[in-house]
Amino acid sequence: MQRTISLLLAGCTLAALAGCGCAQDATSSISSAASDLGSSISSMLEDGEERLYQDGTYRAETEYDQEGWKEYVVLEINKGKPLVSEYDAVNRAGQKRSEDEASAQLAEEQGGISHGEFYTRVRDLFNQDGELSDVAEIDGANRSVSVFKELVRALLDNNAKTGDTTTRVVQLSGITPGLSGTAGGSAVTGQSGAR
Repeated sequence: MQRTISLLLAGCTLAALAGCGCAQDATSSISSAASDLGSSISSMLEDGEERLYQDGTYRAETEYDQEGWKEYVVLEINKGKPLVSEYDAVNRAGQKRSEDEASAQLAEEQGGISHGEFYTRVRDLFNQDGELSDVAEIDGANRSVSVFKELVRALLDNNAKTGDTTTRVVQLSGITPGLSGTAGGSAVTGQSGAR
């Protein structure tokens, strides 16, 4: 990385000297080029290290489960730091599960956590440090915790590294759709340009 920076600065210096008639203009051009290069480098680096993830907004989703819901995650990378801005599920009509009154009432009757509370809790656990290991299992919702982790992992391992902002569809394996359980892994089935 340092060699690349040195070569770029040398190239800027030669270009500035060749294109300018006087030393003052050359110095001004070199300073401007160095400033632009410094801005580019600082956007790629944080605390002296190369960033693992490219800044942008990324989305991953499952396919519809047997109950008619597909879970999704919207992950934002800002200065290399991941942050989940949305985690929810939608039905074919586009209604969010966190806003579904029937689901909330059923959760309340069973003495459990509503989907709205669950999605917020999981998102907040991840956003504390941007680490999947911070997201622990939640009684009665282990399957959804596993789905969340698989969706985020697919984005971090793929889209966020390459800067690909198309929606990533994740096929879950080892996670029984619509039921509470534990996860094995996932396989990426493809990407779609639609969001």
